Amino acid sequence: MKNIICLILIITSIPMFASSEKPEISVRTKRMAREFGREVEKGKLREKAHIGLDNLFRLAVSTLKKEGHVKEADIMWKEWSEAYQFRYMMMISDDTRHIGEHGALSLWLKEQMEKLTFLLGKELVYSLRLSDIRTFNETPKVVLGCYDNVDESEYFLHLVHDGDVSIRGLGPCSAYWVSWGACQAAGGGFVCGPIAMGVEWVCKSYVFPKLNEPLWKKVCKQP
Repeated sequence: MKNIICLILIITSIPMFASSEKPEISVRTKRMAREFGREVEKGKLREKAHIGLDNLFRLAVSTLKKEGHVKEADIMWKEWSEAYQFRYMMMISDDTRHIGEHGALSLWLKEQMEKLTFLLGKELVYSLRLSDIRTFNETPKVVLGCYDNVDESEYFLHLVHDGDVSIRGLGPCSAYWVSWGACQAAGGGFVCGPIAMGVEWVCKSYVFPKLNEPLWKKVCKQP
């Protein structure tokens, strides 16, 4: 009965993405996005990014196995779970305006992105959003460490969205993967992608634009 109730709550959270216009977002999805924002306000974005990246690697490893790359999947999971996930949490501490131009956190993450693209193909990697490894690797130095002492507008590009490059901001991207993982844990299955996309959309459109200034001031120690 508990699983049935969880599944009903999941299904009623599914947003409708019928076009490129503003999607129909359920009240529950909006609530999930606002709750994520409140957690970030409490200083938990670093933790959420770690959870999100862990969920991404779980999907990456299961996809590799489904595609017949069992050995590579086992190596990737062993390296991530026994070493690099802990390094990722500790790695936070050229004058440009876009994501990826402040230097990445981890060469290992960059190599995993290249490995996934080689083994699975670019189309599958991007359709499953495993390419979000780039966001988790190329935005935290700015969002969590104010690397290069960025101004507020550049901070926005890394936290919320950089329209000039095909990499998502750390805030909404983390919201997607944390929501996706929670949905999977509740048995949501195929509906988890649309639900996570709805949470991400609300976070990108409303939650994180409002949080950008206070987070920038806090992280970059502005008055």
